Amino acid sequence: MADLAELNRAEAVKVAGANNTTGIADNYMDVDVNGNAHVVATSAGPVTPGTAAAASNLIGGLFNDGTLPSLTTGQQAAIQIDINGRQLTVDAADGPVTPSTVATKSTLIGGQYNTTPPTLTNTQQAALQSNQFGFLVIAHRNNYRNLTGNATTTIKSGSGTLSGIMINNAGSSGTVTIYDNTAASGTIIATLTLPSGGVNPVPAAMTSLGIEFATGLTVVLAGSTANNFTFLWR
Repeated sequence: MADLAELNRAEAVKVAGANNTTGIADNYMDVDVNGNAHVVATSAGPVTPGTAAAASNLIGGLFNDGTLPSLTTGQQAAIQIDINGRQLTVDAADGPVTPSTVATKSTLIGGQYNTTPPTLTNTQQAALQSNQFGFLVIAHRNNYRNLTGNATTTIKSGSGTLSGIMINNAGSSGTVTIYDNTAASGTIIATLTLPSGGVNPVPAAMTSLGIEFATGLTVVLAGSTANNFTFLWR
């Protein structure tokens, strides 16, 4: 005959928990066929957009068709995904740049079409401009200097680009010597020799030159008091 201790060892141990409402301990632990306990995490379940949950067992994302949740302080929402399960991310930013306003950062990628391009001041930024067909608008804006007669002129000190040369007077003749320097010496960019009878018709222009200079842009006009040229640079 087995003693009491042996009977107690042979008896299965039952772990019970009291029901939160009734206080009755009738909830025994559930186990699988191998004796492993089934554990269910206490949580608020999947997060409902716009509500606060103390805990959530949601792993993954939530797809909302067309309308994303709008939250207030203390509320939380599930990670948002698109219809293909890809996570949606938006950088905190000032949004698309409004012309003539200052933005510390912008989420705008692409171009913005304006019938009248924005006019900016120092430290302001604007979206890349596009035409009405969505093509990026690139404008090469040049400075200019008109020179006449026979003279030596330093148009710009420092590096830049010679964009074009315009001949404005049909009587312009002689020579035009262009230096990469702040004086009429050193590296010659080009020497133009015009016919003695001048150029006709005028104006005549050489554009889209794109000639870069490093030290400066100096021009020497010689051989005709009727010389009249405009130099485009940036």
